[in-house]
Amino acid sequence: MQEARHLASRLRYLGFQVETAESADREEMFDALGRFERRLEHRGGIALFHYGGHAVQVDGENFLIPVDADLPDQERVLFPTI
Repeated sequence: MQEARHLASRLRYLGFQVETAESADREEMFDALGRFERRLEHRGGIALFHYGGHAVQVDGENFLIPVDADLPDQERVLFPTI
């Protein structure tokens, strides 16, 4: 989390508006991504998306894993991930 805070601080210093979500569960991740998307649609400009958490790839598709995900096998990856 310290790395994320440092990156956010540097990006703010450069003039970026920063949206952060630390140790986010599935709903918090969806909410943060929604705010990020709406800001881009409304204002446009340059965007940077950085994800510093766990992820998995299944059949060539990437999934971000929230802190509350329970993934006993790859068949269940779609439901608790983003």
